[in-house]
Amino acid sequence: LTACSTETVEEHELPALEKNQIHVFFVNKDKTDLFPIAYTVKAGNHADVVRDIIQYMMNEDSAVEYQTPIPTGISYLHTEYDSVQGSVRISFDILYDSISAESLMFFKTCVAWTVLQLDEVESVSISLTDLANKDKETATTVESFDRDSFTMNFGDKSGYQQTGTIVLYFANESGESLKEY
Repeated sequence: LTACSTETVEEHELPALEKNQIHVFFVNKDKTDLFPIAYTVKAGNHADVVRDIIQYMMNEDSAVEYQTPIPTGISYLHTEYDSVQGSVRISFDILYDSISAESLMFFKTCVAWTVLQLDEVESVSISLTDLANKDKETATTVESFDRDSFTMNFGDKSGYQQTGTIVLYFANESGESLKEY
């Protein structure tokens, strides 16, 4: 989907990284873009490294010009790393009623894209347990991401583009069935 705007979007490039650094992604104050900040990864096992990154992302002081991608209403629980699969599972508690869909999208994108930069990490699963849902079987949802889940486009770098025709379905006038467009 595309949109038009009269605003000029500031172009930026990924900052250069030094050894043992990754980009940690934050959200701009207008919630229109992601901003990478160089972060030095401390030595340790993957679970400890991810915990440190999440704490850095949650710290309001880390995001002086930007805002934290982890909104109030989401609490970090723990991280598990599977070295055989190269997968990281990050668990959070969430209060869905206090978080907008936009904030939730930025949260998932920033966390997954940041953690996927770590060596030996091929996929990231984000587990969200709804604190308001008392049914243990339906309270937790898990979404998995890999490098192919995202297209990041900074500055004039060309990103992924696809064209084609899609079919959309909307409710008919009576609201009893779907109409194809």
